[in-house]
Amino acid sequence: MVKQILVAILLLPAAEIAAFVLVAALIGVTGALLLMLATTLAGILVLRQAGRGGIARFRVAVADAQITATEMTVPAS
Repeated sequence: MVKQILVAILLLPAAEIAAFVLVAALIGVTGALLLMLATTLAGILVLRQAGRGGIARFRVAVADAQITATEMTVPAS
């Protein structure tokens, strides 16, 4: 099982490069690069928004004393 996971992790970059080459062949290199940039920016915005919400909930919980030191180490769901 572990061996299969390691092989999958090692093959992932090759699969991503192959997918990019395929998309570039279909829509052009410029279009593929713009699409890659757009998805990167969308991911950054999603992570930023999710991060802000988590930090805001943490601050409210600490300010209201609803959280203890042991609870802080448990990842929020």
